[in-house]
Formats: sequence, C-alpha cells, structure tokens
Amino acid sequence: MPKVVPTSVGLGERIWWTTATELATEARVVTFAMRGHGRSTAEVIGHSHEQTLHDMSALADHVGMARPAVVGYEFGGAIAELSVARFPDRFSAIGLVDSPVFLPAVDYLEVLSVFDSADLQAKLAKRFRLGVSGPDPASLEAFLDEGAAAMASDWNTRQPDEAGARVSLAHDTLVEPSGAWMRRPTIDTCAAYASLATKQFAVPGRELLAELKVPVWVVQPASGSYVHGFDEFFEFARGRDRWTVREIPGGTDVFHDGTLAREFGPLLRDLPR
Repeated sequence: MPKVVPTSVGLGERIWWTTATELATEARVVTFAMRGHGRSTAEVIGHSHEQTLHDMSALADHVGMARPAVVGYEFGGAIAELSVARFPDRFSAIGLVDSPVFLPAVDYLEVLSVFDSADLQAKLAKRFRLGVSGPDPASLEAFLDEGAAAMASDWNTRQPDEAGARVSLAHDTLVEPSGAWMRRPTIDTCAAYASLATKQFAVPGRELLAELKVPVWVVQPASGSYVHGFDEFFEFARGRDRWTVREIPGGTDVFHDGTLAREFGPLLRDLPR
C-alpha cells in the first residue's frame, strides 16, 4: 500500500483528516503536528532549518514508511519540496495543493516578503487566534466558544462549520499539566518557517520542482489563494514526464468534500506498493 505524509504550515494536521480517511483504502496516510504546531512539544524556533527537513525523513523512519509520497498545502509545499530535494531517495512522489511553490523562485520569495510586515503579522495572529493563551480550563472553554464562532464565519479560516472549528482549535491547543494553554502555532513560529526558504541549499519554486526525480502532482483549486499565474505554470509543466497538473473547482472546501481523495487516489495507485 502506498504511503502519504501530508504537511502544512500554520495549520494543524486536522485539515487532512477527511482526505486521510477517504484515502484509507488506497494508501496509508500519517498526519502529524509539525514543530511548534498544535500539541507538538518540539519547537522550530531555536532549531536549525536543516533539522526541519530531517524531521520529514525521521518521521518516515519512525512510523515504518519506506519512501512515502509527501503532500504539501500552501507553504507546507515548500517543506515538502525542500525535503524531497534534500533527501531524494527517501520519498516516492510530491503533491502540492494551492501552494505558491509553482511560482518562479524569485516570485516565491516576493510572496514571502509580505510576511515581514509587523502589521500583517499582527492581523494574521488575530484572525487565526495564533498564540492566544490562558491560565486555566475555564479560559480555554471561553476561547474555544469565541474562536469557533468567529472562525466558522471567516471564509479564509478553512473551517466548514462552528463545530468543526471548535474541534480544530481544541486539537491545535497545547494544554500544560497546570491547566495553562496556548493555541499553536504562534506568529513567530510561522515567521520561522517562512524564513526557511532563504536559509536553505535551494529556494522553493518551479525551478526546483523541475529538478526533482519523482512524480510531481499539482492540484490547484480554482478559488484557491494561489490560482493567479497557474495558467503559466500549466504551460511550464506541459510534457514533463510523470507530472500531473490539474486545476479543479472549489476552494478550501476541497479538504472537506472528498475532492482531494478523488484527485490523489488514482495517482497513488501508480506508486510502488
């Protein structure tokens, strides 16, 4: 059975649960909390960027996966791309969902540069409740109630309903034995991951994708964050061996309605079992 490790930056692994469940007959899917995310006690701040890439390879070893496919959403695509480039013998394929790494490297860096703005960082932290903390279970319950209601009504928080938003927030909150808690990641953690692209052996982008020796799968929702310029990438990808590039209807709903499972299922069948 093929193996899949999905990854995303700034989002907990719960966003992949529906896809993982629906792919269960096609592949073994292992979701995980990246450093500084959700209930993970490992931190990205203070660790080398090289270690972040080693995490992907170490995870495959830990769960007994030989050459899994790695799938990245948005900026998780950069982690996926750099991991496959750094450890070319460890992964069997790379999938990208609404990820800016299909852009030229220079444009990818320009996208990253907007996160240097302290004002934007503050807005993102407020919008997604990043780094919010409290001292006890009562404050956590109040946070979950308020946060879920707000995020369920926000088109860009990737939550289909209030109940789902509450479960997601709870899952992405690290609770200490004392009862103190924090919603993770923090905006500083997100910024640390963003800087990964400037401190590595290569810059994420379509040029690096073209150098990879594994199948490349790119799925771009038509209402996604990075659909602009996708037509140009489609032409860039035309005729490349073992590349599958598709624009599909929808936006973040593709994570909840089975679309991604339908897209990746047939591709996974062609991988070594």
